Amino acid sequence: MARSHLASTYGRALLFGAFCIAAVLITAGYVFVKSSAARQTAGPAPTADSRDSLATLLSQPHLLFVDASDMIHTRLAVTPLDGLGSVRFAADLTCDRVYFAAGRGLCSGVDEHYYGNRGVVDFDAGLQPGHRYDDAAGLSSRARVSPDGRYGSVTMFVAGDSYGAPFSTRDYIFDLPAGRALGTLEDFTVYKDGNLFQSPDFNFWGTTFARDGNRFYATLGVGSVGATTYLVEGDLAKREMRVLRTNVECPSLSPDGSHIAFKKRIQNPATWRLAVLDLSTLQDVELSETRSVDDQVEWLDDSHVLYAVSRQGQGSIGYSLDIWETSTNGSGQPEMVLNNAFSPAVVRSPEATGSGHS
Repeated sequence: MARSHLASTYGRALLFGAFCIAAVLITAGYVFVKSSAARQTAGPAPTADSRDSLATLLSQPHLLFVDASDMIHTRLAVTPLDGLGSVRFAADLTCDRVYFAAGRGLCSGVDEHYYGNRGVVDFDAGLQPGHRYDDAAGLSSRARVSPDGRYGSVTMFVAGDSYGAPFSTRDYIFDLPAGRALGTLEDFTVYKDGNLFQSPDFNFWGTTFARDGNRFYATLGVGSVGATTYLVEGDLAKREMRVLRTNVECPSLSPDGSHIAFKKRIQNPATWRLAVLDLSTLQDVELSETRSVDDQVEWLDDSHVLYAVSRQGQGSIGYSLDIWETSTNGSGQPEMVLNNAFSPAVVRSPEATGSGHS
């Protein structure tokens, strides 16, 4: 079915998200909506015009992202890391979220659907699709790959789990070399303060993997109205998680594994401030970005993060998305580094085991 696009990773928040807020205060607060209204543009970037050009881009450090030059047809794209936006190549693969590490990538939202993109596939270093993961049902939201390329995760929005909320989240884990799903985080055991922690209205989203591939962090939301959110640390082999602290959403682990960038709720139902958490102290520092950012950020290096912001600001139907950069110590001013783009994934060595980013 052709997209009229009432939903996509970023577009959903403005239309579908507005509907959900009207029905109930949103648990996850980051549904994104794709509107077909007229949109602002910031001018086209030069476009690579051949597969040879793509091979050249992929052979050097680069940024994979979702190209939003046409929000009705968002695609996997690539630009050189040294000179973001100087040239871009939009591949044939439709995506609403992407991620890549150690030779393997995940594309969430590969199937066009009236109510928003669905479907998950993995892809290789040449951006060619591989396995499909048909067990992952729902609307595309987040995607991550472990630094060793072994595991992947996507968060999907699903409906019908409860009469008390219009939707909930489901976080799927995949064995990428085997091309199979390993279930969802709802299948894991959770502990809080050393005790078993259980609730019928658990929601999980925004997994980020540690360098060893086994340890991960994610958000646990409890309750659908003004939900309490927790940062959990998990062990894939043991299928266990433990609660670390409250008010952490969409965690993103730094390349050195010492800090987590996240969105911190400062006002219900859906206003957030970007912050960075020191895992040794569990204390956080708010970043200089003062706009409400609903994203799972990407670490550019150990002291800078990338994230997407709607150009016309939150709550606007006519909009476009740009990728911004800011320092992780709270200093300096945010800078727009790539227009008409979102869902960045830094790739410094496509084939090497462990790209250093999660």
